[in-house]
Amino acid sequence: MSEVSEQVESTVREWVDQVVVKLGLCPFAAPVIESEGLKVVVAETADEDDAMATVLQEVRALIEGDDEGVATTMIVTPNQFKDFEAYLEILAELEGVLDEAGADHLIQIASFHPDYLFEDVEADDRSNYTNRSPFPIFHLLRQEDVEEALDSWREPMRIPERNIELLRTLSKEDWERTFGTEETEG
Repeated sequence: MSEVSEQVESTVREWVDQVVVKLGLCPFAAPVIESEGLKVVVAETADEDDAMATVLQEVRALIEGDDEGVATTMIVTPNQFKDFEAYLEILAELEGVLDEAGADHLIQIASFHPDYLFEDVEADDRSNYTNRSPFPIFHLLRQEDVEEALDSWREPMRIPERNIELLRTLSKEDWERTFGTEETEG
């Protein structure tokens, strides 16, 4: 692994620990992190097709259980998909490939991007930070694991609402400590 890949992976793991787990944005993440079940793959390529091939390779590995102990995989593309709209286009293509291969019921792709923007939400709204990450990320989850986790949660459909509410009510100091940026209106 190159020094750049190591730094990118370290940054992503710190973001997962300090934002996703610490704030509880994904209430199912902590046990996966504690059991070292998160695999982070850095696709340093500047070639879009190579990056997509890496995602699909990791889909196969997750379905087939190639990596014992891996529960979920994040593919980080620090040199690709910096434009959010282009990222969404690739995400749609990847989801289409999963559908065509009949794997859409096996794997779910969660999306994270530095410029994540929910439809009909202002760019500076704090709610966007529920899916903002240091780099473009395609997060692969086994559908059966997602369903099992959701079944164990009292009100799983409230999780996104709870996350938005949490971010919108963080104090200025907590916001800056967590995100390292000046307070965003929200």
